[in-house]
Amino acid sequence: MQTSKKTVMKKINFLLLLALSALLVNYSCNNENGNENENLPEETVSDLTPEEHKQNLQDEAIAFIDDMDPIRDADAIDVLIHFVEIAEDGNGLKSTQLENVIIGQVIQMKDKPANAVHFKSGLAEDGPDSFSEMFDEIKGEYTYNAIDKNWTKEEHDTEMIVHFPASADAAANNAEFRIYDFTYELASRQDIEGFTLELINSLKMDLKVDGSSVMSFVFSGEYYDDTTPKLITEVLTIGSYSWEHSINFTDKTKLLANTSMKNGDNAIWSAAIESEGNFDYDNIKENITDEEGDEHNIPNIFSNAKASFTIENIMAEAEITNFSNLIDGIDEAEAIEDEEASYNTLAEVLNENVSVVIKYAEQNEVIATGEFYAFSDQEYNYWTEQDETYYDISFRMIFSDDSYMDDSYFENGFSGLIDRLNELISSMNNDYDLDMEPVEE
Repeated sequence: MQTSKKTVMKKINFLLLLALSALLVNYSCNNENGNENENLPEETVSDLTPEEHKQNLQDEAIAFIDDMDPIRDADAIDVLIHFVEIAEDGNGLKSTQLENVIIGQVIQMKDKPANAVHFKSGLAEDGPDSFSEMFDEIKGEYTYNAIDKNWTKEEHDTEMIVHFPASADAAANNAEFRIYDFTYELASRQDIEGFTLELINSLKMDLKVDGSSVMSFVFSGEYYDDTTPKLITEVLTIGSYSWEHSINFTDKTKLLANTSMKNGDNAIWSAAIESEGNFDYDNIKENITDEEGDEHNIPNIFSNAKASFTIENIMAEAEITNFSNLIDGIDEAEAIEDEEASYNTLAEVLNENVSVVIKYAEQNEVIATGEFYAFSDQEYNYWTEQDETYYDISFRMIFSDDSYMDDSYFENGFSGLIDRLNELISSMNNDYDLDMEPVEE
């Protein structure tokens, strides 16, 4: 079946917005001042062969697994699992209230930090109409009685404090879960029907076992008078691991967003986005019309954008130099009636306005560069009972010797990574009584 040009063009427009939204909620590296790259050597092209790059990619992927694996043994995870299990005992605590609204919300911030702007996603449809109303309902000091399997509650004006055993074998309530320092301001713009929009200025959470912290969360937020975020920072710490997020809208014309995951001082992964544009609340609301992928006026919000994602020493970096030129070029390609010429033009437009590179982060050496290209293929049409030619756009990375990093590049030569993945799968199957299938070469 022949692909509709209009469908493809709308898909590209929507995917551009989706990619930017994803970057905005998955912020990036530990570069709050935007000048970390000043100390890097000048960018050069690596003289290694594709096979040598393959070995390095495998080594970095194995290092990533090795760095991430120990978090499964973090004390906080087992303590929280036990906490959720006993929270439903008796008549004191409701695990759904705590797990979904507090614990679940904090966990969700690792994937969707934008929810932290007003925490709306943490409120049930039939629950409180604001985060402060929810906090008023749960604040207090709770104590678990292991003999009666029940909870008692005492009033507390400003905090939620929970005393409970860290494990089923604990002889006393040696764990403390605390939510405190909650402050907020009412948003000047109340555009959501049935919900009071509150902008959180601060919120802290601690989980301690035997007096020592095993998990903590700190959130702070500053906002412009029209509700646009000015500076938001979050730090979630679990044992020796930490997730640090920040997003800064300078004068509502520049965006710098950062996030990183570390184990101690060792940076495991990071991502970043820098952009110029008009990030005023009214402008964003006016130019993002709905949630269904219909017309989005991206150039009216973003002038340009540069994003990166780094795992260990491998960095993927993408840049759109001019959104207006990109969208105009896509529209021109769509207007071409000949389908083959339309897709060839579209590939040219994307290559002129979007650059993608993979590099070694510390050495600033390019491994491969990205290229969009048009292609044609045959597809059987069951209505006409004939093979028909269709056109589409694809993407590939090109090494310095002009060979491609396509699907075939990953078909062999990664046995070490597969072995390490299967070790991890086997360990998780044993530890958590799972039945995951091993990865096959």
